[in-house]
Amino acid sequence: MALYYSKPKAHKNFLGIPWKEYFRTVFIHCTLEALVATNGWNHGPAIALPTLYYGEFENYGPGANVSGRVPWSN
Repeated sequence: MALYYSKPKAHKNFLGIPWKEYFRTVFIHCTLEALVATNGWNHGPAIALPTLYYGEFENYGPGANVSGRVPWSN
């Protein structure tokens, strides 16, 4: 986290990037630090969007705010 705080714009991370169809990722009861990008998920190839599932449930920490997440996450 020290590296992140020294240069926040250079160290943003996503929770997942869908490279193929039917990609599944769920974060449950996790501590998500500030280095998680506000939108949370990167879109990757557009062909994968209709079949993917990205989910978050009861996470906490500065990166767990879901109000800025992409509309296709759950």
